[in-house]
Amino acid sequence: MHASLFGTLYGRIEYGLRGLTVALIDWKSEFSLGIPEIDADHADLVEHINVLHEQQQAGADHTTICYLLVELHVRIKEHFEQEEKLMQKYGYDAFAEHRADHDRLLNELTTFISDVQAIVFDDEAIGEWLKRWYAVHSQTHDARLVQLISAGLRL
Repeated sequence: MHASLFGTLYGRIEYGLRGLTVALIDWKSEFSLGIPEIDADHADLVEHINVLHEQQQAGADHTTICYLLVELHVRIKEHFEQEEKLMQKYGYDAFAEHRADHDRLLNELTTFISDVQAIVFDDEAIGEWLKRWYAVHSQTHDARLVQLISAGLRL
């Protein structure tokens, strides 16, 4: 995890806001895909998303929300780069499709960041988009990638 404002905010809410707001995404064992590095990244991303949601619910200022979205974008981009290296290493047959989904998701998140910076955003829309993105992407594209890597297949 990055030493950043995220860490500071996380520490503040760990003992303060937790329990007052409901997590946007509850980490569940079925989210684990069986590759420790990917699972750790996914758990970290879920925590980032939940911190953002909790800060939105607590009425955090515009600057904080912008910062948390940018921090989330950085973490997601790093995660996607790690996944893409695995896909290339294992000759993943759906690399182009999976990478296109990564690009689409990053572009959508960039649009949300621009909207927040211009103060034309909807807190609920951001949360729902992040929740839907995580559920769909990790349980489809990532799950298929992990199945092939775990099986040791080289396509």
